[in-house]
Amino acid sequence: MIRFAVIYRARDGLALSASTDLDSSFDLIESKKCSKLLSKKARHFPTKCFMVVGNFAIYFLTENDICCLLICEKSYAAVLAFSFLDDIKQGFLQQYHKVSIESAIRPYSFIEFDNFLQRTKQKYNNPRSLTVRIDIGQLTQELQRDPPYHVSEADLGNKKVNMSSPVAIAESPKKLVPLGFFGFIACCLCLICCSMNLMKATPFVNDHRHVPHEEHGWIIKTISVLFPAFFKWISVLHPFVSTASKTTTKYNYLHF
Repeated sequence: MIRFAVIYRARDGLALSASTDLDSSFDLIESKKCSKLLSKKARHFPTKCFMVVGNFAIYFLTENDICCLLICEKSYAAVLAFSFLDDIKQGFLQQYHKVSIESAIRPYSFIEFDNFLQRTKQKYNNPRSLTVRIDIGQLTQELQRDPPYHVSEADLGNKKVNMSSPVAIAESPKKLVPLGFFGFIACCLCLICCSMNLMKATPFVNDHRHVPHEEHGWIIKTISVLFPAFFKWISVLHPFVSTASKTTTKYNYLHF
């Protein structure tokens, strides 16, 4: 069964279009990560290639400066996988000119091609409907004459592909972003506002704590004034405190 399909520009690995899928299984996520690595080096591989990642197989076809790639289950027939890639390649090249493909700047500039990908994927996920439309025997002979290249982890260079169980996956660390000039200005303004709240509370306490009939009422009123200021201080100072234990550089960092 085909789970995901994407079309890259071969010369730089820019994603041009992809099928919109919500599957978030571990092996599929790892396969998508691997497909991004393959897209960067697709032009250096033979025309037809495949790679196995976990419980999934990745097949890709590189021709006419585009790389058509799919992720499917390992049991899916290779002849059907390459037939699918050839169909979406022809459909994409018929719909979009080479000039528009070369001039694309943003990723997924042709995301509307997803409709064609979804229809073709549904057709190939029901092999019984394909037996009268494609010649399985002829496609099999073509693959036997020109077998696809098996891409290994070593072919990706220093990039490691995780093919083990999810136990080996560690949670990615939080990213730290330098706090720039405007960030410092914002923090200083917040600190000034907090200080003003505390200054407002001082005369309030002096005016009410000596009133006889408000022996305890002034305490409650004072707390209601100081609490917002206290939480503002905490919200401003927390990024600096949490960062101090994680970095020794001269910069202050905020988590996001």
